[in-house]
Amino acid sequence: MAGSVHAVVLLLVPVLSALVWWKAPRRRPTGRQIFIAALVPILAAVFLGGLSHLCGAGNPTVQWFVPLVCMWALTTYLARPVPRRVGAALLLLSAVLLSEHYDSLVHGDHWTGNRSWPESVFSEVRRAYMSSISSRLKDLDAVQPGTFEAGWVRDLPLGGGLDPPRTKAAARVVTELAWHSAFTRLYATRLISIDYWYPGGRPADAADDIEIRDRRRGE
Repeated sequence: MAGSVHAVVLLLVPVLSALVWWKAPRRRPTGRQIFIAALVPILAAVFLGGLSHLCGAGNPTVQWFVPLVCMWALTTYLARPVPRRVGAALLLLSAVLLSEHYDSLVHGDHWTGNRSWPESVFSEVRRAYMSSISSRLKDLDAVQPGTFEAGWVRDLPLGGGLDPPRTKAAARVVTELAWHSAFTRLYATRLISIDYWYPGGRPADAADDIEIRDRRRGE
């Protein structure tokens, strides 16, 4: 829902700007007026770009680019100063708010701006957890030699502390296209529960062969 609201607002920016441009009195700008009209959006773009977090989750390039292009168009061609100034202020505000909203979405639990980023983060956590499982299995083989049947690692007599946490080590991430993804660069994310499967045999032999499998609730 939040992504759709974001997309609608982002789409309204050029639509409403075009409507104002069409209805309001226009002028034929000089070269100097075109340059001055471009100066503020360029400075705003540099400022907003400097605020970007530059992490793998995605950056709000479209969210500031679209309003600032609309700002340039209105301040260049509108004849009256009040509509030019009000329009420029509103578009600059929309660029800031849309950029901040994008950042909040991609750092939340349901959206990303980079389709490969969420799963890469989760896979690093799973890899570290797999390493701890392997170490515990080797320790178990030293103190309790023998074989175990295939099953979930959590059901083995490993002692406490190895149940997967509720977040990154216990899930994988699937990213999906939303209706607006091509425009907003926002992709929906969905978590699928996983668990760790013991293939059977001696713990020392199975330590490096643990599998990650999807696991439904109740299994």
